[in-house]
Amino acid sequence: MLRYTFFLLLSLIGADLVDSQEDPFLRDCLERWQQSRAYTLAVGEAMPEVKYAFRPTEDQMTFAEQLNHLAMIIDWHAFSKVDGQDIPIKWDEFTAADLSKSEVTE
Repeated sequence: MLRYTFFLLLSLIGADLVDSQEDPFLRDCLERWQQSRAYTLAVGEAMPEVKYAFRPTEDQMTFAEQLNHLAMIIDWHAFSKVDGQDIPIKWDEFTAADLSKSEVTE
């Protein structure tokens, strides 16, 4: 739920920044962010829930783990890279173990 709230807040802030400033970089960044989010969610929705545990090989992540990995890296970049804070990656908060399709896509 915290991730959902963060991304909603970031979207609202980003939309406000683009509306209030005609900065081409901010406008392009927000557009790409929204397109990437929509695409990732569409891929997550297209995959049947029974395939969320699919692992191509023993050494690779499951589909659910890969989606959570994307969310974790976005979270880390948003706080560590964009905001300039020195925050470690939150590995434990982004586990896919025993999560349903709806929980992963949330």
